[in-house]
Amino acid sequence: MIPSLFSIPLIFFSGVDSDSQVLYDWNNVMLEAVREESIGPNLAVRNFAILYGSTFDSLNAVEKKYNAYHFKESFPAAEPSPDAIAAGSCYTIATSLHPSRKGSFDKLVKPYLSNSASSRTRRSFSFGAKVARSFLELRKNDGSSTSVTDVPTTKTGKWQRTPPRDRPPVQPHWRNVKPFCLDSTNPFLAPPPPQLDSKEYLDALIKVKLLGSKQSKVRTREQKNIAKFWSDFSYSSTPPGHWNEIATFVARTKKLNLLETARLLALLNFTMADAGIAAFETKYRYRYWRPIQAIRQADEIKETSRLRDPSWDSLLESPSHPEYVSGHSCYSGSAARLLALFFKTDDISFIAFSDARPEEKRTFHSFEKCAEEIGMSRIYGGIHYEFSNRAGLEMGRKIADHTFTHFLNQTL
Repeated sequence: MIPSLFSIPLIFFSGVDSDSQVLYDWNNVMLEAVREESIGPNLAVRNFAILYGSTFDSLNAVEKKYNAYHFKESFPAAEPSPDAIAAGSCYTIATSLHPSRKGSFDKLVKPYLSNSASSRTRRSFSFGAKVARSFLELRKNDGSSTSVTDVPTTKTGKWQRTPPRDRPPVQPHWRNVKPFCLDSTNPFLAPPPPQLDSKEYLDALIKVKLLGSKQSKVRTREQKNIAKFWSDFSYSSTPPGHWNEIATFVARTKKLNLLETARLLALLNFTMADAGIAAFETKYRYRYWRPIQAIRQADEIKETSRLRDPSWDSLLESPSHPEYVSGHSCYSGSAARLLALFFKTDDISFIAFSDARPEEKRTFHSFEKCAEEIGMSRIYGGIHYEFSNRAGLEMGRKIADHTFTHFLNQTL
């Protein structure tokens, strides 16, 4: 069992009002579920979006301070218990999405369901559960559990199964999942990737070959650490989970109340979930090959033939899906922009931790700078080109702008 890394920064906030503690606790156990079940980033963030969307709507039903996302009924009684509402919502979502972990979830809700719990507490818990069931019904047929057959092509420049595992394509169906806040992903997609005979492609290929090689002589120790720190592969919190940790860290420092914390996490995960859907639409639309293929088969293109190295390998293992755009960059561009919009500034200091390098922490003073570093981590790791990083970051920013402008706004 991998320990929860978010337990580390908790020591810095022992004196802070614990109004939002119920959500920090649920964020913790949901991240543990993602780690231990090795859930992929797209499914993980889809689940987080359901969890926090439901929790926000259930809490917002008391004051009606903001426009609801889905559930528009009001809390039906006086004297609600906000903690119990949030717990009822989170518990219902969590046990539905991770039924094998019900025992650990039961421990979190024991105070709300014990014989000593007040009728106010029980009524509030039941209301949160009701809202959660409506969200689960809303997303029941969203396309996330469908499957499609995808056969990669052998055409030059197109993605093929990549060594060393040569695994089949991951989630080719995800491009068809129903977005949370976008009517269509098309207006937000990146333009086509560079032509294989272009200078932009050649320059990017040279850069990733030099910086991203497993045996690179030009990559610095710091750059290697960055690649590993943000790798977020199997049995980790995943890229979206990493941003949930960052968001809850900042929410604590800013002492957000329970409703504002729920709104922050709902908006954050809505935008990252849609960023993942748009990223996979782009990936499977263009089917661009990974650097490991492009370098080993560089002689298939006149302009890159001198770069051929049949034994070249990347520092990080290439994920089993097309390269363009970088999904990690897309998640990060959307998350950084959404957080800056929510807090009305990008100039906020925070600490990030890593499953891959638990002995380290990284300090940032800007969400955007953090996203930029994450994007570059994929070049240092040898699994993305610079233009794929930049395109992914920009896609994510546009999706965040749309989400923040049109959803969960304050009522007039």
